[in-house]
Amino acid sequence: MCKYPRKTTSSTCSPYTSPSRAVEQDSPLTEKEKEQLRSKIGQILWVARQTRPDVMFDASNLALSTNNATVQTIHEANRVVCKL
Repeated sequence: MCKYPRKTTSSTCSPYTSPSRAVEQDSPLTEKEKEQLRSKIGQILWVARQTRPDVMFDASNLALSTNNATVQTIHEANRVVCKL
């Protein structure tokens, strides 16, 4: 079972956001968070290309959203990781 639930409450957070930041779904990411998100998306893309073509659509959508990424984008990336 995935440890990152679909609905985020103040008691849960992703590995790259603090609990207080996790509830700010529409907030833009800081530069450090953007860097970490790009790294995570790159890892997802590598796995998708090598072994999981079914995940490629989600990985591509995440890659497209990096310029205007929000905290919600991090949560979406975590959900894709949970599929793996």
